[in-house]
Amino acid sequence: MPATNTEGTSSHAACHTALQRCRGASGMTMTMAYVPGVLEEAGTRLVGPSSLRSLATLQRAQVTSLATAFGADGATAVEYAADMPRFSGAARRLLIEGQRANTVRNPRGEGGLPFPSSSLPTNWAASVSTSSFGAVSRANVGSGIENGIPYFDIRLSGTLTGGPVVHAIHFENTTGVAAAPGEVWTCSRFARVVGGSTAAVTGFGIRFTELTAAGAVLLNADMMVPPVTAAALVTQRHAVTRTLTDPTTGRLRPAHFLLLEAGELDITIRLGVPQLELGAFASSPILPAIGVPSASMRGADLASASLASLGIAGPCTILWRGVLPQAAETAVQALFQLDDSSDNNGFAMFNDATGSAIRLRRRLAAAGSLATAGTMTPGTAFSVGMVVPGDGSARASFNGSTVVNVTSGPTSGLTTLRLGNGAAGTSPMFGEVQHLRVLPFAMTDTQLEAAVMALN
Repeated sequence: MPATNTEGTSSHAACHTALQRCRGASGMTMTMAYVPGVLEEAGTRLVGPSSLRSLATLQRAQVTSLATAFGADGATAVEYAADMPRFSGAARRLLIEGQRANTVRNPRGEGGLPFPSSSLPTNWAASVSTSSFGAVSRANVGSGIENGIPYFDIRLSGTLTGGPVVHAIHFENTTGVAAAPGEVWTCSRFARVVGGSTAAVTGFGIRFTELTAAGAVLLNADMMVPPVTAAALVTQRHAVTRTLTDPTTGRLRPAHFLLLEAGELDITIRLGVPQLELGAFASSPILPAIGVPSASMRGADLASASLASLGIAGPCTILWRGVLPQAAETAVQALFQLDDSSDNNGFAMFNDATGSAIRLRRRLAAAGSLATAGTMTPGTAFSVGMVVPGDGSARASFNGSTVVNVTSGPTSGLTTLRLGNGAAGTSPMFGEVQHLRVLPFAMTDTQLEAAVMALN
């Protein structure tokens, strides 16, 4: 079998011939039956496993932070500097996320003293809801890195005569994180049991404490999570989301807690990378530089390519495959977009806000129309294709389904292909791209459906 050139236009004569037939001598689109192994080789593949072509630029500004993704083993966190593409997991998909900040200043758990001290990491603290059922002793066991995740181990022991008793490990102090009523926040952390027994533990959870601007407690919102076990740390990241409710909230404090009942308590819990971010779901872990505990921000992944560099001067076809871990919340999650360097004119495929619908959109002078191509399942890979013939219309297929279309869009002036966001940067995908190919001609409906189906 001939070798595949995954870095650009295929060198196979058959592909060049196929392109000539598709485009025709006059440049007009002509009908050609879909031939597996031909159209996949044509055009320019911008994204593939562990590959982002240099024709596309990726920018990700970072402020005192390191972005992360899981390595090829799917189980080891890898830290990335600014502007470096991140390829996630065994599938090595390109990870594209929006801007987020981890407001926990010490997610590495630095500064805690070793056993038998009970001094917690810098900015961390502990609390017990009541001593009526006996004392709980706390000791630091150690710290380190597991699966690329920095952790801190805490041992809790004692004899309880009743319950419930809530033992909380707070990841911030009472005035460390500014917040406001009505905001939506997500807290996550890795955890696992590394010693002892869960016999006296009846539940695990994450707590949001709403406080005044001066740090006075207003309320504790306790949200239970699945039981923490001895399984690998990387497999036990739990996240909860809350809309802040108290009208006087000015600060927010996150915590991990154990719910305890009567019995002998002796358990060692490993906690890794606590993260508190303003948003409706958890994004990838964000870490400050080692030895510099501080709130840290990961900028948005902004990937784009000029259509001229891709050899696109008129009709084109875009084939995409990837996965969105979550449905869209209040903002659109863009898969890709063709535009004139603004969001006012162009065509796009996106996950519509507040749901899982995948839609085709056209905009002309900021006015738009939509067509629903299909519905994705969060966490499950899917494929889409979009054809722009150059006559103001666009057509799309979802997973090879019947083509949908929009009309009355721009017929010229498009300059840029964007991946995972719009021109204004307000529609981040927060997902992974497995495949992106751009073809310099317009497929027919039959060809498009077959080509998208083939990606599956």
